[in-house]
Amino acid sequence: MADGILLVKFWLSVSRAEQRTRFAIRRVDPVRQWKLSPTDIASLGLWDAYTAAKVDMFRATDTEHAPWTVVKTNDKRRARLEALRSLPWRIDYDRKDTAAVGQPDPLSSGPRIPSWKQARNPPTSLPTRLPAPPWARACTLTAITRRGRHRPARIRPVARSALGEGVAYGCRA
Repeated sequence: MADGILLVKFWLSVSRAEQRTRFAIRRVDPVRQWKLSPTDIASLGLWDAYTAAKVDMFRATDTEHAPWTVVKTNDKRRARLEALRSLPWRIDYDRKDTAAVGQPDPLSSGPRIPSWKQARNPPTSLPTRLPAPPWARACTLTAITRRGRHRPARIRPVARSALGEGVAYGCRA
């Protein structure tokens, strides 16, 4: 800050369930299959380790002059808007009209993370495994069309999940 530089840091956070849903959709959607790599699939089993590392990173790098802003990205469009909305709150300028920008949505973004710096045993994640779906039933996922509309995507269950043991979305078209 002494050099006139304002560092704004965003952490784009997605829930475990949403990440699994996105991976399942990428697995069955030919347009999105290129986005899914073996590393992505392997990362599902490392969620707890990644979350613990994330908490350590926040503790070490969240400062008064350069705090982290966590943006919940389960809803991508809302997340982008909230990231942009948080900028006027961090930057001081003449004729600043915070009413025009509005308050950041607490459901989509959070400001600083002081509780993580001070917590002795912060929660690091959800339970290790989600229950697997009953394989006898078809599962329904939501597909998003190119225009951003949601439509149900019917897919058949597979005998064994291609995304790993205990994954709740092991289905294919």
